[in-house]
Amino acid sequence: MNNLKLLPKIKVPTLIMGSQYDSVIPVWIQLLMHKQIRHSEFVILRNTGHIAKLEQKEAFNRVIRNFLKKHSKVS
Repeated sequence: MNNLKLLPKIKVPTLIMGSQYDSVIPVWIQLLMHKQIRHSEFVILRNTGHIAKLEQKEAFNRVIRNFLKKHSKVS
């Protein structure tokens, strides 16, 4: 099932984190998702495949931490 038409309806901060050598979700699909979600952030981890969280866990976690800090509400 193709849910691409739902992507423009996303209104919350969204991080698209992809991998340079992902054979399951290629970069062109990751970029397409980014373009469909207004104001999304797009990061490609270099020299990684589909399991970037294991292949480059420090970089993966850093990107997520930075995104969460940027979008967390300050009380």
